[in-house]
Order: sequence, then structure tokens, then C-alpha cells
Amino acid sequence: MRMHYLCVIAWLWTSSWVQGQVVVRSSQDSTAPGYQEALSLYRKATAESQHLYNGSRYFFYDKRAKTHPFFETENWEEGTVHYDGLLHESIPMVYDILKDQVVIKHIRGYGNVQLNRDRVKYFRMLDHTFVWLQAEQNVGIRTGFHDLLYDGETKVWARRIKDRQERIDNMVVVVEFNAKNTYYLQQGGTFRVIHSKKAFLNLLADQKKPLKRYLRQQKINYRQDRENALVKMTAYYDQLVRP
Repeated sequence: MRMHYLCVIAWLWTSSWVQGQVVVRSSQDSTAPGYQEALSLYRKATAESQHLYNGSRYFFYDKRAKTHPFFETENWEEGTVHYDGLLHESIPMVYDILKDQVVIKHIRGYGNVQLNRDRVKYFRMLDHTFVWLQAEQNVGIRTGFHDLLYDGETKVWARRIKDRQERIDNMVVVVEFNAKNTYYLQQGGTFRVIHSKKAFLNLLADQKKPLKRYLRQQKINYRQDRENALVKMTAYYDQLVRP
């Protein structure tokens, strides 16, 4: 059995290359015990050849700041990234919101690497999915990573933003990073900014009354839990308009 999966690794290793990307063909026994282990070994063995670590060097900055420029945490979190046509799993990463950069640990310990953004289709970390969207292809947004909060017929996105501010406190420069979020409702290829609860309901005016009633019935507080409210209301809207 062990020899069989060593053969699987060898077969994967010699898989065809198309435009510099590995094409891994399906196998009839891909669900058999040990196959996924063999596939994992193959991915680790070929990690450096898959261009994931070819980005520029990244250095952490403002380490003495009271807050940080990252999404939710400045600690490494395991995530998944679809990069250069390949899916990479269990990758230690952080997301620098200020610079809009995905940062990973080099597999050989050669410092930290910021990924080439135009090669990232999406990445997942901390139960959030960030998708690279381009303004030329999507009306109403700026090019960058957007957090897909609800993925239905109608979609809800968040654009995570942080700005860097300095102030003087007792003759010492204090650096702070302040978070701001912009929310979008997507219908078709058009994105519209959600400025408030009223604005959101106006965007979905054809079901405004049922949505208001749903908010009251579910006791959803928009001000205190905006993202949850947007997700639940949009999901309910899709349910109402579904044929």
C-alpha cells in the first residue's frame, strides 16, 4: 500500500505543466485511505516550485503602536489561498489591511513574503473569504480585496480599511491604526454602497415592508450588529424573491 501511494506522488510530480502551472488530474481512487496524505506530501514537496513564495520581502512595522494594521489579529493564522491558479491550504498568514497585502511565512523560514496581489484569486482566514475584485470589471468599487459576507443571488461585501494616525502624548509619538468598513450590496455586476439601514432598505425597495417586519420579528439591532443584520436581511430578501 505504501508503495502504491509513493507511485501516486511520483505520478503527481510528473503531471503536465500548462503556462507554468501544475495540472493535477483526477484519480479513480482519490477517496481511498492514504491518497489525501500522498497529495499533501506532494504539495509540501513542490511548494517552492509553485511560485507562492516568489513575492517581495515583507517587514513588520510600527511594532510599538497601540493597535495594529492587520485584520482581526497580528498573529499568524492558518488560511487558504488560491494563487496563480493553484489552491494552497494550511498556510500561516496575516492580512495587512493598511497596505491591502496578504503576508505569508516562507516555507524555509526565509522571512515573510507578501503575495503578488494580481495573482491572488481569493484567500480564506478566520472564517472570512477575501476576493480580489477589479474596478474595471465591477461597477461601483475600488480595486482590492473585498470580504464576501453573504454569497447568494444578491451578495454583501465589506471593504476593510485602516488608516494610520500619529499623535503626541507626553513628548512621545503614539501611532494608532483606526478601522473603517465600507459595505456594498451587489446585484448582477453592479455594486452599491450601503450607507445606513434606511439606504439598505431603499436598495431593496421591492421588499422593503417584509424586510422591516423581519427585522422586528428577529429582534436584529442594525446599529449594534451591522454585518449580521446585512447578512440576514439579504438572505431573507433572496428567499422572498426566489421564483
